Amino acid sequence: MAKTDVVKATGYFDGQSSKGNFDVQLKAKFLADDLPNALQFVAGIGKRLLLVASVEGEKVKLGQFTVYSLRVDKDMNCFITFKSNVDSVYSEDFPKLMVEEAHITFIAKILEEDA
Repeated sequence: MAKTDVVKATGYFDGQSSKGNFDVQLKAKFLADDLPNALQFVAGIGKRLLLVASVEGEKVKLGQFTVYSLRVDKDMNCFITFKSNVDSVYSEDFPKLMVEEAHITFIAKILEEDA
């Protein structure tokens, strides 16, 4: 793995949800063109990620997450769900991701401590 454990992939915001037990899920979709970069998020399984998004040139801090699920469909689209606790995220910034058809670059720094 690279010296700086940073993963970067360009995709789309695919939704978010909050549960009664204070869990927050953030979903991202990556198309086949960016599949190799999206699969690099596998390196973050079992670790905490500091997630930042770049939406049309604007940096949006999202908070600390873990990779909850990663799925690739038959069309080579990759769907990643990030999960966290409400205290570890900037949920007030999530609406900044809701831009119609905007390409969003998700940047994750893999933190040393385990999740």
